[in-house]
Amino acid sequence: MDNYSVEFTNDARRFINRLAQKHKTRILKKIYELPDGVDVVKMKGFKKRYRMRVGDYRVVYEIYKDRLVVLVVEIDKRGDIY
Repeated sequence: MDNYSVEFTNDARRFINRLAQKHKTRILKKIYELPDGVDVVKMKGFKKRYRMRVGDYRVVYEIYKDRLVVLVVEIDKRGDIY
């Protein structure tokens, strides 16, 4: 990650903390590869919002290039996030 810091909303932090360790590790590994992650899609209707697939989970995040910040907005299971 090119000097980007990662920040989490309170909801995203709570969700990640409730996960089993194996899921938590996998998701956090992918988050810290941002903004250059794989399975990333820009979300329609938003200027800075993207989603990333990590197995059955989706991570919704925003990129702030001016501050070099990736803000993780929401994490949830695929069927529950949209």
